[in-house]
Amino acid sequence: MAEQNSSPDYLVVARRYRPQSFGELVGQQRVATALGNAIERNRVGHAYLFTGARGVGKTSSARIFAKALNCAKGPTATPCNECEICESVTAGEDVDVLEIDGASNRGIEEIRQLRANINVRPSRARFKIYIIDEVHMFTKEAFNALLKTLEEPPEHAKFIFCTTDPERIPITVLSRCQRFDFGGILPEDIVGRLRHIVDTEQVPADDEALKLIARRANGSMRDSQSLLEQILAFGDSEITVESVHRLLGTADNQQIIDLAGQVLSSDAANALQTVHSVFTEGVDPGQLLEQLLRLFRDLMVLGSGGSPDLLQTISPGAVDQAKGMATQAGVAKLLAAVQCLDETLVRLHRSTYGQVLAEAAVIRICQLDDLESLGSLIATLKEGGVPAKSAPTAAQGAAPQKKTAEHPVERPPAPDTIPIRPVEPPPTPPSMPAPAPSDSPAPTDPIPAPKLVITEKNVLSVWRNIVEDLPGLTADFARKGHAVAISGPNRLVVDFFSTYNSAVEALRRPKSQEVLEKAFREMCGDTYAIDFRVLEDPNAARKADSHMTPERSAQEGRLKARLLAEQEPFVQKAMDLFDGEVTGVRDPDA
Repeated sequence: MAEQNSSPDYLVVARRYRPQSFGELVGQQRVATALGNAIERNRVGHAYLFTGARGVGKTSSARIFAKALNCAKGPTATPCNECEICESVTAGEDVDVLEIDGASNRGIEEIRQLRANINVRPSRARFKIYIIDEVHMFTKEAFNALLKTLEEPPEHAKFIFCTTDPERIPITVLSRCQRFDFGGILPEDIVGRLRHIVDTEQVPADDEALKLIARRANGSMRDSQSLLEQILAFGDSEITVESVHRLLGTADNQQIIDLAGQVLSSDAANALQTVHSVFTEGVDPGQLLEQLLRLFRDLMVLGSGGSPDLLQTISPGAVDQAKGMATQAGVAKLLAAVQCLDETLVRLHRSTYGQVLAEAAVIRICQLDDLESLGSLIATLKEGGVPAKSAPTAAQGAAPQKKTAEHPVERPPAPDTIPIRPVEPPPTPPSMPAPAPSDSPAPTDPIPAPKLVITEKNVLSVWRNIVEDLPGLTADFARKGHAVAISGPNRLVVDFFSTYNSAVEALRRPKSQEVLEKAFREMCGDTYAIDFRVLEDPNAARKADSHMTPERSAQEGRLKARLLAEQEPFVQKAMDLFDGEVTGVRDPDA
């Protein structure tokens, strides 16, 4: 192997250890079994589509499939890799197995040339096989020109399309192909293949180092082999975790665990010091956030009761420590931390201040409050209840309250429904003598009625109860509203259809606003600001045709007449002087 590496014709690891049979194909046993059975049962189609991420074995599978069909001992599911055809296909030099780059030959002229040559029979093999890589790069015209040939090719022609973006392929092409989806390769499968390579290359390697490379590859065998190639070229006599971290620009696992513990305990000062130390060692900010994100993912799995077998970063010896961290932080905080890191990583690609963004993300996670209690508080408010306040401790300087027989302290229950307004007692007649003082203790002041908390569930019923008790025309105008919602703290918005625009104008007047605010104070014990919004009625035309009776028309006319009268300066002055309102308008001619 050393002689091969010193040769001027040196091949990189990804090419030298490319699988040459279906049995060597790693992580794609399902596809390998399906293609092998198709050959054994003589049910080979004329067009195949291999889809999947980069480096998962699409082109390698296409070459193996081509060798299996044209092998001198075949067609067979296990090509010999010894005959002249197998060797030429492996080298990419076979005249009957044409590998075409879809990105460079994407036009209609190239497809016309392919159609002209496809009818020529293969020179020595059974089939003329076209392997088109990145076929999604074809133009729309090129795909259309290929349709007829793809549907009814000559018996000696086979097509194998490979792509990383099947969504860009027309459905007319997809329907003419047998599609095989290549999934990402599991980390343990990648580690097994890397172990085979380093053993063959006679290079010592730690298992944890190979696992780190496999995790960094994100399911791509070619990416893992390219990383291994870099480490082998680095010149170290042994592949260790430290050498992998140094090459990849990532932080040590213990540093990431320490940083996670500081962040989850809201220790911002020490967390920033750790981040600074990591950056001083040359760690890339993006790599640091990705490592922290993967660790939080594992903590989220443990906090949710997941099995340790699902962990990707945490080693088996650190599971107990990780469970303690996950329990202390809570799933809600871990979810928020994951979301924060993900958003920062997206922004990192568009910014030149990576270190600042990473430090800001760490501080933001440190400042996350107790999200578990916040969720309980929101649920309590939605149900219309009053959140319980925690009792002050002695450290806060508050003396505990004592419950005595003379002065019992009782907290009224939170109202779930709209309370009935209490009836005030009648005043004492002047003729009755004042009660004589007694030696009995004076009665305590009555406990004020609790405030009515308006929620999304009861806001409409509260509005209707208040409208029923409004005086005069204000109640008539307010009843026209069809929806009520909470728009902010102590602020409501009432929706009216445009057919009741005149009612909205009347309710927006200062006097009407004062009446509404007073009614809310009496009912809820607090001041609310009321806004009015006019919306288009989607059924306005139908309602006008079916409901505009003569009586309804006359009623609308009287309402508009009252509104016009109230705009007269003399009438407004009279209303202010006598605190009155317009109840009707008479026709002067009548």
